[in-house]
Amino acid sequence: MRPKERCLLALNHREPDRVPMNYHADENMSRFLKEHFGFKGDERRRCWLTSNEDPRLLAALDCDLRTLVPNYVGPPIRTNDDGSITGVFGEHMVGQQNPDGTAHFLFPYLPLADATTVEEVDAHPWPKAEWFDFSSIKDQIEEYEDYAIVGGDMGTLDSMSRCLMLFGHERVMLGMVERAPALLRAFQHLSDFYYDYMGRLFEAGGGKIDIAYYGEDLGTQGGPRISVALYKEIIQPLWERHIRLAKKYGCFTMQHSCGSTRAFYPEFIKMGIDIHDTMQPEAHDMDPVEIKREFGDQLSFHGGISIQQVLQTRSAEEVAAEVRRMIDALGRGGGYILAPTHWIQSGTPIENVLTMYQVAKEYSTDFYRKGK
Repeated sequence: MRPKERCLLALNHREPDRVPMNYHADENMSRFLKEHFGFKGDERRRCWLTSNEDPRLLAALDCDLRTLVPNYVGPPIRTNDDGSITGVFGEHMVGQQNPDGTAHFLFPYLPLADATTVEEVDAHPWPKAEWFDFSSIKDQIEEYEDYAIVGGDMGTLDSMSRCLMLFGHERVMLGMVERAPALLRAFQHLSDFYYDYMGRLFEAGGGKIDIAYYGEDLGTQGGPRISVALYKEIIQPLWERHIRLAKKYGCFTMQHSCGSTRAFYPEFIKMGIDIHDTMQPEAHDMDPVEIKREFGDQLSFHGGISIQQVLQTRSAEEVAAEVRRMIDALGRGGGYILAPTHWIQSGTPIENVLTMYQVAKEYSTDFYRKGK
């Protein structure tokens, strides 16, 4: 069965020959895995907004999805006196390397921290879709024709997280509660940019993009990040036209959100979201058996294998047991793409990563054969 067929069967809630699989990891972890397989160089596509994984690595792990990446042709990315770079959203970022090989970003300057009026927000240098060249998308689709093709990523449309880099955490969270006009205008600017960007991507894709991937981090590990009522008032109206646009081009829609997001599932379903990424089983109220029973006929799931409590810290035997547990919980009737719950972090044992994919292939093949 071709990877595309396998994914589409699962997303139509039918059982494929084995569970579809996907892979995300930080740059160093992917480099270690490529060294393990003997791959030289780097064949990822990257621009200043998004990137994908090296297709050789995805093939070695037998992964079923491939992500499209346009070329960046916008203004030069500026390096500032404090060592930060100014990204496409006007955010100031400094990469920080940790001793274990993992990395994170610091934001030494928040350009909208003191903005209080919509005029100040309007004056911010927001990105434009014409900064991205989509002419290579057709060739990428031809290259990936056997795979489920993804447009967007977990950061697409992510209003809250994007604005954290511009306003700061406190301004964003209080601003939502207070319905601060400056913050809400920033949310609208982000929505407008991504609506234009994704529309151009869909048009370049010519109806051959299978999954439109968006993000909005609505959960923490202890519970929802915001109330469902606040989500329905502020976030959901920004999303509705994006979902309609993706559906117009025949895409399944996938929303990324870490943490405890079960409370939002009824609203996801009403809005037309097809897939939730990431199913994070260690978060509060995210029992996969219960969630599959309650929502599995209307929602598919992507993720399930914890990068925090399984892949990085457990033995290979325990990883294998967790893979089997997730397939048992989420795989029956289709509707499941097995993947890590976020980027696999540097320092994760390579044996555990290889075990995850090998056991998933072997166990799910037998699981679906017996089910039929």
